[in-house]
Amino acid sequence: MEKDVKRNHYNDEFKREAVKVLLKSNKPVIEMALILGVEQSVLHRWKKKYAHEFVPKMDVLEDGFIKLSEYQLLRQEIASIKETIEVLRNVIKKSVQHSLDIE
Repeated sequence: MEKDVKRNHYNDEFKREAVKVLLKSNKPVIEMALILGVEQSVLHRWKKKYAHEFVPKMDVLEDGFIKLSEYQLLRQEIASIKETIEVLRNVIKKSVQHSLDIE
């Protein structure tokens, strides 16, 4: 005998709102899933799909998301640091070569 499985279908608006509430709360996914009446795996899937929509609009969130503007600044700073490292490598390389040539 086959077991009838009734699936709930949620519209995109509900899914987005659930993710928004999840991101604003400090509660774990499992707890929010119970509150919202959905499976934990479903809420994880929705979070993966929709979280990016809310990240640029919010301040730094406690679960690791940052504003898009802050992310762009960090990328620029990383690029600058990489350039500085490359310059220092070249200086060290030339210095070592020069010291070997003197000996």
